Amino acid sequence: MWRQSALGEVIGGAVTADLGAGYQDVIVASTRGAEVLDGKTGALLAVLESHVGLQNCALVTDDPNGSIGVTLAGYGPTGGGVVEHYELAGSSGAKVAEAGAWPMFHHDPYLSGNAQEKSPRG
Repeated sequence: MWRQSALGEVIGGAVTADLGAGYQDVIVASTRGAEVLDGKTGALLAVLESHVGLQNCALVTDDPNGSIGVTLAGYGPTGGGVVEHYELAGSSGAKVAEAGAWPMFHHDPYLSGNAQEKSPRG
């Protein structure tokens, strides 16, 4: 297990995605942008939107071009709203919903993110 201090206050939660290393990396939204952390070591890999305050989780998606997309929404230094979408070059969007992934929204009791998933009760 590892522990990492955030660059800003963490008000929202964390999401995970396999960003290409074969395991789940962690994306943490804070008041100083979104930090991308190595899922095995906690090492800081990147900071997205360092001048934007985020109060919610990043949205991780399988983008139409086949890559992983990360959408962030927050407030800028002057208080205006900001929405930014990133596509992670060389990533595979198919890995967004793989076992162990924790995308922003979970619609079913299996926590798969698949809104069509059926309950074990039928």
